[in-house]
Amino acid sequence: MADPASETFADRPESWPVLGSEDLHRDSWVVALRSDLMTRPNADGEAPFRRLVLEHPGAAVVLAIDEEDRVLCLAQYRHPAQHRLVELPAGVCDHPGRTRCRSRNASSRRRRRCRPRSGHRSSPPTARPATPASGSTTSWRAA
Repeated sequence: MADPASETFADRPESWPVLGSEDLHRDSWVVALRSDLMTRPNADGEAPFRRLVLEHPGAAVVLAIDEEDRVLCLAQYRHPAQHRLVELPAGVCDHPGRTRCRSRNASSRRRRRCRPRSGHRSSPPTARPATPASGSTTSWRAA
């Protein structure tokens, strides 16, 4: 057996056996909810279990810092919280057929997110990390 300490600690593709899926909610809106009946790999004889999967196309968030080290934040009403929350500019990657929040033109997507909501323009980014919000609650697939 390989020494776990010698392995690189990083996200990696993995898929567990799915015996069936049932849509619990799906319409033309941006998210869908489904129930998957699944088993663990190589777990012969174990009972299948259910996992709820919230499918979401992904989102882009912007951390905009100006020359004076101020961070651009917006106040947006969020109905589930019953509050107007202070947030970083963000938005859904809702382009048809896109399975990941990365595009060749991430810079113009970032500009589109900032300008209408804040009136600010952005400059080229210094870093563009891409990661799923939560592998346990979202459907995210690498391109």
